Amino acid sequence: MTKYTTCGKEEWTDYHIPLVYREDIFLAEFSSHLCQLIFLENGELILKDQESTGHYSAPLILLINSKNRITEMKCRSTLCYNFIFTPDALNSNYNFETDWTLDSMFFFLKPFIDLPENGYSCRSFPHEYNLRLSQLCRKMLLHLKQQTVPQFWPCLSRSYFMEILILIERFYYLSQEYKELSIPETGTKIDEIFIYLHTHYSEKITLDQLCRCFATNRTTLNRLFQDIYNTSVMAYLNSIRLEIAVSLLKNTILPVNQVADRIGIDDLSYFGRIFKQKTGFTPSEFRKTIPSPYKAAY
Repeated sequence: MTKYTTCGKEEWTDYHIPLVYREDIFLAEFSSHLCQLIFLENGELILKDQESTGHYSAPLILLINSKNRITEMKCRSTLCYNFIFTPDALNSNYNFETDWTLDSMFFFLKPFIDLPENGYSCRSFPHEYNLRLSQLCRKMLLHLKQQTVPQFWPCLSRSYFMEILILIERFYYLSQEYKELSIPETGTKIDEIFIYLHTHYSEKITLDQLCRCFATNRTTLNRLFQDIYNTSVMAYLNSIRLEIAVSLLKNTILPVNQVADRIGIDDLSYFGRIFKQKTGFTPSEFRKTIPSPYKAAY
């Protein structure tokens, strides 16, 4: 049985993270709990299982778990990312007997757990998701494959991969209930704004900027979000950011200032204040309540 791991080149040469990247598309040799994520930016994918054959056009995401019934996979693409991993790649304390059933700490694994009986799911997604996923994949590979920051390569690799999984999870489960709603005076669909927030949270976003981007005004935009989510648009953005911050603090050892920067907040006092409002702890206090995600490795 093939073991899929990446090890350090210069630092932490004895450390193996159960996560690998491959440039070519192939079906992994699956063992229990193994997962495979393929992001195809261009080209076509043909999948055969025991019952049918599917033809898919990029951009697309293919998720596969160990229960898959795929018998053949063919791909024509010049740009693709193939990741093979087990959940403990995201946190060394992951318990396969209990955590695989899913709890809030590992919510970003839900799309793999919820796959249909054939063990895979192939979906196309909007342009904004494609751009953000491309950006995250490239950043991740700098650390996982090239290990450009040798002393922190496992932590940085894990953090970007986690953002990839969270983005996919949001795409899979973002409510479709309001998909057809639009801003009357502009015709802008509400889900376009949701997608923008979920793919640009790492940038410095202001309410005025959003209004200019979607040709509306503060009152209209906030009223729509109040009606749908019972909150303001900026509070909704902060909820996205804090969800990612909590995951990064739990599952990596990134410094607090780097976590804040990754979610588009450059004011540490503000970050600490809104984080405490959500969790009851400051970011540093919160981290002390959880075990090290790397056990003895760090």
